[in-house]
Amino acid sequence: MGARGRGWLWGLGGVVVASVVWGAAVVATGGFGGSGAASPDLRGYHYIDDLCSALDISPFTSVHFSHSPSDDTHHGSQHPVRDLMGCSSKLKPAVSTDRYDNTNLYTSVTLHKKTDPAPEFAADADTAASNDTDAGPTQVQRVSGLGDEAYYDIRYTSGSDFDVSLNVREGWMTMYQDWYGFGLSGSTVSRQEITDALRQSVTATLATLRK
Repeated sequence: MGARGRGWLWGLGGVVVASVVWGAAVVATGGFGGSGAASPDLRGYHYIDDLCSALDISPFTSVHFSHSPSDDTHHGSQHPVRDLMGCSSKLKPAVSTDRYDNTNLYTSVTLHKKTDPAPEFAADADTAASNDTDAGPTQVQRVSGLGDEAYYDIRYTSGSDFDVSLNVREGWMTMYQDWYGFGLSGSTVSRQEITDALRQSVTATLATLRK
């Protein structure tokens, strides 16, 4: 066989090898509609229509607040990319000199199905302290022993009023619970009591979402 014939065979062999390598890559990466993407690490958490029904309010009612479940509102949606659950609750201070005094508690849970939320969650924690308000700087406190990572975001809004949120990530689940109090005339609520109540509420609520 001449040099030209041998060159043709070598060229054909190269095409075959390249095709095999390309085919293996397609299979490994889930090409042609395959499912090569990482499975969502949801740690057993699941979607429910009414997050308010799973929310544990008792840590707040055991300190300075009363709660009427009929005032709660919830929302939820399911999607191939992520599931969302939310609950808004109103809490009335037990000790107050103004009948209009109230606090809001908002809880949100996201089940991420396509993308690991860890990098974005970490970035949010790193940059939260730069969100200063006119009443003072935002404080970020890392929380251990809750999920894979968690932190408090504490903001003073005006005077003695403050806003505290507890943010948690466990696997591909993220949870956000925010307490905002304003005009708490005569109330003796402390920031420590609120942060403790948030942690207890979040811990109990997450346990319910894994049942």
